[in-house]
Amino acid sequence: MTNWEDYFYPGTDVLRNKLDIEDEEELAQAERMVVRLRADEGCPTGDFDLEHLQAIHRHLFQDVYEWAGQLRQVNMFKSEPGEYMPHDRIEMGMHDVHRRIVEADFLRNMDVWEFSDKAAQIIGDTNHAHPFREGNTRTQLQFLQQLGEQAGHNIDLTKIDRDAWNEAKILSGRGSYGEMNDQIRAAIVPTLEKPITPADEIAKSVGVDPASKPPQEELAREELAQLRKAVADRQEKERQELLEKHRAERAEIGHARSMTVEALEKRQASEILEQTERHKDELPRYMREREEAERIMERLEEQRREKTRSLDMKSPGRGR
Repeated sequence: MTNWEDYFYPGTDVLRNKLDIEDEEELAQAERMVVRLRADEGCPTGDFDLEHLQAIHRHLFQDVYEWAGQLRQVNMFKSEPGEYMPHDRIEMGMHDVHRRIVEADFLRNMDVWEFSDKAAQIIGDTNHAHPFREGNTRTQLQFLQQLGEQAGHNIDLTKIDRDAWNEAKILSGRGSYGEMNDQIRAAIVPTLEKPITPADEIAKSVGVDPASKPPQEELAREELAQLRKAVADRQEKERQELLEKHRAERAEIGHARSMTVEALEKRQASEILEQTERHKDELPRYMREREEAERIMERLEEQRREKTRSLDMKSPGRGR
């Protein structure tokens, strides 16, 4: 998209989206939900360059925007002109950011104060590059968390104050990184905890401590990946079917009164949110049911073995 207007539905301030939502508030709510789900899955790792940042953005926003992961093709600013780089300088700006990360050995072997100081400059300048039309902050925070993890600092994103962070971004665009430094340092917890894997998440969802599970009882990663893909594929099919249904409904009442159209749009948005919530809990629920089924099968198998042993004991030929 090379023109500012191309990003929006005609006559609105609502970004074109895969969910076909043309209400700004409803889109924001749906976007938050689906992006949170993608973040919970874990974001792609990389070399902390522009491609890495694009991969994170693509992962987070793949369900919402066709241009997820693509660099913006328009100039933009929020607080004042010049806050963000012109779109044709994004790659150059991020190349410089990556060069500094590499030269600093990916911020390894730094104490909390050194790390937060350097990370503030990295994230502040990444924000100045502002590679994407929407979703930069959420992408940058995942990028920051990964940068901290590989450097030995565990960053709890829930400890970052949203308003203070927004102010820190503005100040960093003016070359003042102190506020962002403070926010990052305050979000670093004392010890780096072991990253939670998808298998760990499922174990927790069924009430099992992953650290206490014997290796032979862990779900094979390959099997888990196949299961997640199967569930994701089916959910995507359901999502597309719902969107097709919504398009057909809107076409049928295209000439109806605006109140009818408004009511339809609200109901459709509600259906999308309900579907998203249902999909969110589907895999953990399936795993709980699966483990319960496995326990039942184990009990049945034990009963079968007991019955076989009992019959063997009663067999006339036993002991000959």
